[in-house]
Amino acid sequence: MLWIGISILDTTAATILLSVLLGVLFTGKIDNTVFGASTSAIVVSLAFLEKVIFLPLLALTITGIIDEKGNDYVDSHKTNKVIAFFFLHRFTMKIGLLTLSLAGIFAIQYMLAFLLFDISYDTVGFFSGESKKKLELRNINSETPHPQTA
Repeated sequence: MLWIGISILDTTAATILLSVLLGVLFTGKIDNTVFGASTSAIVVSLAFLEKVIFLPLLALTITGIIDEKGNDYVDSHKTNKVIAFFFLHRFTMKIGLLTLSLAGIFAIQYMLAFLLFDISYDTVGFFSGESKKKLELRNINSETPHPQTA
C-alpha cells in the first residue's frame, strides 16, 4: 500500500519503483499468487493514472533485468570477486539511476532514496540469513564443475 501511495503522489518514484518491479517480473522472479496479484494491481494502477516517465522506465527496467540475470548467474557460477560483488548487490540499476540523476532527468535525492531502499533490502537479507545461504551456495557451486565448463 505504501508503494502504491508513494507512486501515486510522485511520478519519479513511480517510475523507479515500477522499474524494479518490472525487472523482477520479466525475469520470472514473481513466485507466488499474492506477489503476482500485487504486481498486477500496481502496474494497472500506474498505467491508468499515467504516473510514469516512459524512457527512464524502459532504461531502468533493462538495468533491473541485467541485475537479476547477473545475480542469478553469480549465484550458480564461479566468477571473480568484483563481478560477484557487482551482481550480488545489483549495481547495474544503481549506475542507471545515477546516470539519469547526473543527466538532470531525476533529482539526486531519488538516487539517495534508492540507495537507502537497497541498503534496507540487503540488511533484511543479511538478518534473514539469505546472504549467508547465497554465499554457501556460491562456494559449493564454485567447487563443483559445471557441465558447460567440465
